[in-house]
Amino acid sequence: RLNNEIEPYVNVWGYYDDEVNQLNHVLHNIDQGISILEKTDLSYLDKITLICGNGPSLDDYFDLIKYYREKIHIIAAGSAAESLLRNDIYPDILATIESDYDTFHAFNLFSLEKLKKINIIGAAQIHPRSFELFSDSIIFFKNESMYANILNKKYHSIQFSPPSASNTALAIAMDAK
Repeated sequence: RLNNEIEPYVNVWGYYDDEVNQLNHVLHNIDQGISILEKTDLSYLDKITLICGNGPSLDDYFDLIKYYREKIHIIAAGSAAESLLRNDIYPDILATIESDYDTFHAFNLFSLEKLKKINIIGAAQIHPRSFELFSDSIIFFKNESMYANILNKKYHSIQFSPPSASNTALAIAMDAK
């Protein structure tokens, strides 16, 4: 289908080589059998969800997060996971969106022992080797991506994920019922 409709895709895609690389990642992630995020009912949960972005103010909240840890679910947005893990706070989920190999490389700079204790929810186009570093892995499709359209909206997609990991974490949390 991509070959037959190449002109419209080229006209709406950004940097062509990057888009083709991302599509390749999507296909590899599906082929690896990574679970795909579905609409989920979490209304029964008795904990609140805390989304942590990696801004300088996060450092001021480590003690408070540790104090309330048993009462909250933590979603770390991208690199916030490293700050949390460095302070022995294990997020329930790391949410990420970046597809570049450098993100996989950055994950390898984390304590791999600590990464194996957390879960990742990543955009379908992130580097396929990223998922092997975590306890459990789920991919999601960005509603705004061409991949959701190429796959004929076969899978549930998340709205408003771009452009940052913080947007992604919030979009994932808001998608649940």
